[in-house]
Amino acid sequence: MTSDTNNGTQEDRIRAYVNGVRVVSWGTNTMTNLTAGFNTYVNYPTANLNYIGSSTPAPTALLGGYLADVNFVDSGALTPDYFATTDANGQWVPKAYTGSYGTNGFHLDFSSGALTSGSNVGLGRDSSGNGNYWNTNNMTVAGNQMIDTPTNNFATINPLDNYTWNI
Repeated sequence: MTSDTNNGTQEDRIRAYVNGVRVVSWGTNTMTNLTAGFNTYVNYPTANLNYIGSSTPAPTALLGGYLADVNFVDSGALTPDYFATTDANGQWVPKAYTGSYGTNGFHLDFSSGALTSGSNVGLGRDSSGNGNYWNTNNMTVAGNQMIDTPTNNFATINPLDNYTWNI
């Protein structure tokens, strides 16, 4: 997802991509109908807190999934090809971002096996070089850090699920 609320084309102010392909049709088009210069809650110009995986400190809108690699580029509305590419098999795969992250930018790769609180170590470690670490809340390393990633994948079927599988 990329955001440039000053973009002259209203439909280009917020753009989302899935496997490198831009999503152009929304059930409700509220994300792209922003006024020019709209201040989003991400990187807001005042001292608001930012959350990854939740919209507020109270768990009212939690992400129902895992994040493997989070890049936030301050002062840049970049396209997906800065962060991923198509391999020889036609599969969309991540690649290292080599540009500037800007002042408030960060890169979370979640590779460190510890929790983060008050320092740039652990799951919230900023590997961009900026030192913009994130505190981890309501997490455990055993329950929240997975070895199953987009580039290290283990397909599994849970025998406890009572579904009929047609394989």
